[in-house]
Amino acid sequence: MKQKITLLLMCFFFAGAIYAQQKRTCHTMEDLGNRKRQDPTLQKRMDEIERFTQRKIKENRNTKRKISGSIITIPVVVHVLYTNSTNNIRDAQILSQIDVLNKDFRRKNTDKTNKWSQGADIQIEFAMAKIDPNGNSTTAITRKLVSSSDWGTKFKVNNAMKSSATGGVNPWNTSEYLNMWIVPKMTSTGPKGDGSTLGFAQFPGGAAATDGLVMIHDAFGSTGTLNPSFNLGRTTTHEIGHYLNLRHIWGDGPCGYDDFVSDTPESDEANYGCSTGHVSCGSEDMVQNYMDYSDDACMNLFTLGQKNRMRAVLEAGGSRRSLALSDKFSNGSVFNAAVPTGISISGVSATEAIVSWTAVSEATYDVRYRKVGASSWVTNSSSATSVTLSGLSASTQYQVQVRNKYSSGNSNYSSSVNVTTLSNAVSYCASKGSRVTYEWIDYVAFGGMTNTTAANGGYGDFTSKVATVALGSANQLVLSAGFSGTAYNEHFTVWIDYNQDGDFTDAGEQIATGNSSSATNRITDIVIPSTATLGQTRMRVSMKYNAASTSCEANLGDGEVEDYTVNIAATAVNTRTTIVSGETIKNQNSIALMAYPNPSVDFVQVKLASKSTKMTYKIVNVTGSVVQSGHLGSSSINVSKLNTGMYILEVNDGQKVLTTKLLKK
Repeated sequence: MKQKITLLLMCFFFAGAIYAQQKRTCHTMEDLGNRKRQDPTLQKRMDEIERFTQRKIKENRNTKRKISGSIITIPVVVHVLYTNSTNNIRDAQILSQIDVLNKDFRRKNTDKTNKWSQGADIQIEFAMAKIDPNGNSTTAITRKLVSSSDWGTKFKVNNAMKSSATGGVNPWNTSEYLNMWIVPKMTSTGPKGDGSTLGFAQFPGGAAATDGLVMIHDAFGSTGTLNPSFNLGRTTTHEIGHYLNLRHIWGDGPCGYDDFVSDTPESDEANYGCSTGHVSCGSEDMVQNYMDYSDDACMNLFTLGQKNRMRAVLEAGGSRRSLALSDKFSNGSVFNAAVPTGISISGVSATEAIVSWTAVSEATYDVRYRKVGASSWVTNSSSATSVTLSGLSASTQYQVQVRNKYSSGNSNYSSSVNVTTLSNAVSYCASKGSRVTYEWIDYVAFGGMTNTTAANGGYGDFTSKVATVALGSANQLVLSAGFSGTAYNEHFTVWIDYNQDGDFTDAGEQIATGNSSSATNRITDIVIPSTATLGQTRMRVSMKYNAASTSCEANLGDGEVEDYTVNIAATAVNTRTTIVSGETIKNQNSIALMAYPNPSVDFVQVKLASKSTKMTYKIVNVTGSVVQSGHLGSSSINVSKLNTGMYILEVNDGQKVLTTKLLKK
């Protein structure tokens, strides 16, 4: 079969909302498009996995051997999300599914036939994990009462059930456990409308945080309350085929499309029900294959070619090799020994920390750590009683655990010891206003942080106040100027040091600039670049009278500068809620002082932002001599007696002297 399709990510089985409607269709390509938009590197990773798989199969063909090896056992954890006693499936139903998998993958299923000689024992088994990620004994079944009954894409974001942040359950370390999520229902939207999804799995190469498979409660296992068409556990068998890199047997296309397996007959489309003897593409379809869309009772085999493909990802160099090596299904992973004591943390910097503990005779050690809130651990082994953790993120809290290792087994991990790394030691240039008598920064809000102040002598160090934002998120910035009387033309400029290099001069670090003669809130939306460095960094807010400032202006005259801390997190934020309304931050013409008509013959009309009632004016010629002055009792000045020429009009509102050019005809 010729290779036409190179990528598939996940497969969704669709069934009708009632059991009487038993036809299934696939939602793969729609989901793939969404995943590729979220992760531009996904296709490259899956292409690399496919090249490795084909190379592995070719190597074994050239050496005239098949990928067989010993039995590979995969540890399983099942997360049950339920709303009532019916969809809170019993342990017996979960264990019945494990039994089905072991029979199907070992070709010990009692309904197997000899119709297809290429039917094969895959030599892969599945076992409920006995050790949890903390090293403690477990049943490997977690249960969570949830408020949502429908977890499909019509009502939820993709993979919502796999994250506590979206109401689901975080996976156990996906490199050591096959995670299965069981939900009450999934209604997903496709090009042909809505359908009830039975389950889906993630192909090798996808994100670790979403790796595993999802099933609805009444298509999982072979006992309990089940859909009559999908009551033998074969939907999960099918999905694990995808999880281990199998495509649909018809290649998701007409004749000529490929499932990358040489011993499965070519087919033009999916088969439903049990269409035995159906012929397409010049040969009989293998409707009994687990990767077709037949009913559970019709399915009964994987082929030898499918075996070679699945085991390739579990062999040395394969993308799921760590799963094949995981021992989390074995009681031997926990040894009845005391956990390490005397655990301490020292030498903490922005990127490193030293973990130490009390020595134990004849033991070596594992030290594992993770960011607080993360699901996966990083593990270092050591024969010494201290380990330096390096490559840490600045201003980040980590959990650290240690266990003893003996030749006869391992102890449980210790309780977590927390450590927070230091912030990056970065210094910034000084910037300050020289006078705040008449105007100052009186309000700043950003990333959940708000700060209301009076004048701060030209500079306010508010780095103890932390705004929290996320990569790719949109966040409202709110600024406001305070005035002792008249509202003047004030320029705000704001910077964030996105790469944490101690300056604000890099491209994109000036995030807002604009001027206004208003005392109302000034607002704009700031989108955090996906390339920004994670952790804490500096935000500078500068306000200068009648002109824009630079980021390191040591003496900017009338105005003020304030510094804040911004913590940039990795978690994506997809929506933004406007906090306040206000005037958009932008550059606009100043109306601090306007004179018109200009040039003028006899009278000049004067327009000011100032509301002072005690203003005076002077008209100065090009030599600096005052040729006319007086009180500005109205908005009009008589210039009929001035000689033709260029002048400077100065208006004093009692606080500031405002100037503009005046041309007399």
